[in-house]
Amino acid sequence: MNKIFKRLATATVISMAICIPSYAARYKEVNVFDGGTISGSVKFTGKDVPPIEATVTQKSCTFEPFIQVMTNNSDFVAKNSDPILHNIHTYEMMGRARKTITNFSQPKQDSVIKKKVTLKRGSALKLECDAHFFMHGFIFVAKNPYYSIVDSNGKFSITDIPAGKYKIKAWHGTLGEKKANVEVMAGGSHKVDFTFNSK
Repeated sequence: MNKIFKRLATATVISMAICIPSYAARYKEVNVFDGGTISGSVKFTGKDVPPIEATVTQKSCTFEPFIQVMTNNSDFVAKNSDPILHNIHTYEMMGRARKTITNFSQPKQDSVIKKKVTLKRGSALKLECDAHFFMHGFIFVAKNPYYSIVDSNGKFSITDIPAGKYKIKAWHGTLGEKKANVEVMAGGSHKVDFTFNSK
């Protein structure tokens, strides 16, 4: 978790540094005498969340589970439980675009392959078997510790969120994303509902 927070803090600082030149044109360059300094620190408080890897089993020519969550920069583990060849092809989903992340063959039953997954732009992996066109699966790749999978009634809960304003997203493998803005008060709760329409 500390690593995740440090990466987020670094990304924020980098994005601010990238934004500075767009504002620089508004200011006149002058010689500075007795200039001030900005300093501080970034601290993390809370529970450390271990990385969560994704394990998918190819069984009876299906991916089990069909959908799951893993954390970014974690391991993707694939097991072939079938007595036939499978070829797992994973894609980083970026809106309508997609980019190959892994592509490997598993010809032997009970073979296990492990690959580290790092997504840069997308928020999910699409799983396909190049040997069986009907095999599909999805893995949501969380880039922070605040996520949840809905239950069979579509309900979810995300706990231990620091007070503040956030953008929350609901993700569906084939129907895309829905977004909402929320404000969480200290010790409080906020309700948000999403509706997906089938295509």
